[in-house]
Amino acid sequence: MIPHTKERVLSNLLSNLYTLRYRKRSINVSIVARGIDKHPTSSAFIRLISPLSYGLIGKKVNLYIYSPSEAINGFVESIDICIVQRTAFDSIGDARKFVGLIKEEKIKLVVDTDDAFSRLDKNHPQYEIQKNLTEALQHIFNNADKVWASTKDLAKEIGNGTVVFENTLDKRVWGKIGQSVMDPGDEIIKMIYMGTGTHDADFQMILPALDKINEKYNSRLQLNVIGVAANLPDRQWIKKLVVIKGLSMYPRFVEWFMQQGPFDIGLAPLENSEFNKAKSDIKVLDYLYQGTLPVVSDIEPYRNPEIDNFIVRVGYGANDWYAFFEDLLLHKEKYAEYRKNNLKKIRKYLKNDRSTRVLAKKMYKELKKLM
Repeated sequence: MIPHTKERVLSNLLSNLYTLRYRKRSINVSIVARGIDKHPTSSAFIRLISPLSYGLIGKKVNLYIYSPSEAINGFVESIDICIVQRTAFDSIGDARKFVGLIKEEKIKLVVDTDDAFSRLDKNHPQYEIQKNLTEALQHIFNNADKVWASTKDLAKEIGNGTVVFENTLDKRVWGKIGQSVMDPGDEIIKMIYMGTGTHDADFQMILPALDKINEKYNSRLQLNVIGVAANLPDRQWIKKLVVIKGLSMYPRFVEWFMQQGPFDIGLAPLENSEFNKAKSDIKVLDYLYQGTLPVVSDIEPYRNPEIDNFIVRVGYGANDWYAFFEDLLLHKEKYAEYRKNNLKKIRKYLKNDRSTRVLAKKMYKELKKLM
């Protein structure tokens, strides 16, 4: 029997954050996630590992983590509920074998997802990778007792009583909320654009405006980039921040990220595509926590009224991004005050509405219902 990955992921790698004590009278929950044995995704940490190991809830849930290949060979412990995270399985054959095991063992099956993989355009960098995985995901959907999703848009598409769990941030990982450091007297405005290396099209959407504005104002907008695009253009005002080897795992990346900067503006441009419409606003939370003013595309993920006072939205007109960049350069004091004046509200929102502590309680109630 292949051993489960609890020790490898939660104990050896992250014992300082995720200390678990296994109890006999707790709900035994397994997570099955892609890359969990070598490189767990940030989504696995944000949506499942963090809330299910948090505080009192962590004491009521015995959490076991498996890679898909391990799960197909059977669970080591007696599992009550199994949560499959996103496109965990490579093939429909593996998915069918797994579902057969779940039914045989009479284990409750939950699927958690935070992306609309079925909406991917053929030109998207992830299309070829994800198209073979969505069939397997659909089979898991069809046999699940419950589906969890990150947004209302995604839940509406999936249907069948899908439960919405918004993405949240874990204070154990993120530490203290950063303060605004934007100084209207600074000559250079420092911006950060962070994301996975699949945002080529999103980056190309704002590049012409950045080129034009920096040519006019002598490169006064400095863009710091983490990930985002496969091939960044060579510009004197673009600085690529490279994550040190060994720090790419989510909690370690966050620690590194919080040490970067400080930055004035956090960019989150998104093309107006069906796939992007189902995305969450996690990028806004990341920037808010670091102490940066988020500037986002005016698209569904960022139209949450609760964050109206914390962000700046940019439309899809031909000159909208250029107009924003120029206004930022000419009226920096306005944007500096924007963040500073809302700092108390931002802290309250992150603590009371978008914290892992809150998500953990909601998630535990759903687990009890399934039991």
